[in-house]
Amino acid sequence: MQITQEEIVDRQVVLLIELDDDDLNPYLDRGYRRLVQQMNVPGFRKGKAPRAIVERFVGRESLIQESIEDMVPEVTQKAIEAQELDSSGIPKLEIQDLEPVTIKATVPLKPTVDLGDYASIRVEEPEVEVKKEDADQRLEDLRREASTWVPVERAVQFGDMVTMAVKGSVDGKTIINQEDAIHVAEEGSVVPLPGFSAKLVGAKLNEAQEFELSVADDHPDTTLAGQEAKFTVTVTEIKERQLPDLDDEFAHGVKEGFDSLADLKADIEKTISEEATNARDMQFREAAIDKLLEQATIEIPPLIIDHEIEHMVERRDRFVQQLNMQLSDYLKITGKTEEETVQEMREHATERLSRSWALNKLSEVEELDVSQEEIDKRVQELADSSEDPSKLLENEDIHSDEVSDSLRQTMLVEKAMEKLTELVSAKPATTKTEPEKQITSSTGGTEDDD
Repeated sequence: MQITQEEIVDRQVVLLIELDDDDLNPYLDRGYRRLVQQMNVPGFRKGKAPRAIVERFVGRESLIQESIEDMVPEVTQKAIEAQELDSSGIPKLEIQDLEPVTIKATVPLKPTVDLGDYASIRVEEPEVEVKKEDADQRLEDLRREASTWVPVERAVQFGDMVTMAVKGSVDGKTIINQEDAIHVAEEGSVVPLPGFSAKLVGAKLNEAQEFELSVADDHPDTTLAGQEAKFTVTVTEIKERQLPDLDDEFAHGVKEGFDSLADLKADIEKTISEEATNARDMQFREAAIDKLLEQATIEIPPLIIDHEIEHMVERRDRFVQQLNMQLSDYLKITGKTEEETVQEMREHATERLSRSWALNKLSEVEELDVSQEEIDKRVQELADSSEDPSKLLENEDIHSDEVSDSLRQTMLVEKAMEKLTELVSAKPATTKTEPEKQITSSTGGTEDDD
């Protein structure tokens, strides 16, 4: 096997791999054994024709083609190991020639990450503030959830629940036609179109009214955008919301364990405080990683980013399929072309990969580790949160090396994030500085750049 390695560009290297007969024969044998079982060669029972006969019968090129599926990835991996490349991700493979067999492999190398003087990063931690208005609004929301609807004999007002017969059309095309449609007339509502609720205000029972509304130029349905919609509405029932009194009885009805309205208010304030603290912590972590990425120098091979985008496109397409939609209709709703969507995905993929590699590098430099005991504890936590803990723990897959490695990597990133928030809050005396020599980010150790 002859290997020619080209210059490293963008953390990618191209290998030209030329195979001689000794390299090729084991794979041709595999291809022959598969092929001979499917062939009827005159003079031989099925599956018994020698390889030389089969090769003359189908041609050498056909035998090579039959062997490519196994051959190309295995040969490429051998070439990567022979060149001692610090690869990461899936190579891009092309068959350049069949005589001799020549493979072109574009190999992504592990991204390089230089965190710079990360220990000097400082991020101000925002204060947690719970406003009385927030607690009052949460209490009012609970009150609205416990409300009832009571029929009234008056004209429609904002906040009413209206039952109506409604017909709507645009340029003669019917867009809605319902006899017993239910609509809550809320200020600012955009259903079915902005301004519809306002047109209902003042409507009386069983009196038909007609009105028009302009459809916005940027409406998702381009056949309606920028046109006038005509509606005919007859209100058949009006109900107003009846709110319960804010007293101890209301508190007891919200949830067991509240003996008084004061208890309920205290619980609401506690919940809001916890939510605000969690939001503050999330905001602080995001600011910390943003600061880290601002000063870090990260070079990620384009192939790794391309593969991430492919996964994102696959997930998007599965989601669209589950909605029973055509991709063209989905794109119309989002208001973006496929090119714009992929470009947006590229930005997200690059950011996500940069965050991941930066945190991996931080765990490396700070010598963070995850013990087997910690992994076992996490597995137990996962089991405890499942419907059948014993069944999950009895499953051999949960104890596999693959699951352990995945959990170890996840927990290592968590530790790195915790360490980063510690570093940006206050400078600890034990902080290590990054070696001057550039090293390649890897959870398994460090080594010189290629």
